[in-house]
Amino acid sequence: MKYNIVKACLLLLCWVFIGPNASFGSQSGNDTAVHIHIFDVDATPPVGSYLTYDRMTHTWDMGLRARGIVLCGNGQPIVLCSVDWIGIANEGQDEFKRVLALAAGTEPDHVAVHTVHQHDAPTCDFGAEALLL
Repeated sequence: MKYNIVKACLLLLCWVFIGPNASFGSQSGNDTAVHIHIFDVDATPPVGSYLTYDRMTHTWDMGLRARGIVLCGNGQPIVLCSVDWIGIANEGQDEFKRVLALAAGTEPDHVAVHTVHQHDAPTCDFGAEALLL
């Protein structure tokens, strides 16, 4: 059973994240221009979801985010994403990278996903979950 919240967050990222916020370099079509796009999405799981140590009981004092930037210039875009979760590993990491790459029009090997290790947060490892089942 894969986390529905992961899929919902990733779909939301695809839907919300395009839009230039800053540009550096020439605006005359010069190949050296770098454009930065940002995204900031709520990654808080719904009440009842499993967190690392217990189930989610309420959300009013907890807002977990998935924030990042997309760097565009020469070549394919590069995506850097930080998620307020305790961990995203194995197939979970692959899925985050795949969907972020799809949304940014790039390849998964141009995407870096990191977590900031919040202790009241979920973890995502589809492979470990499959082994447990």
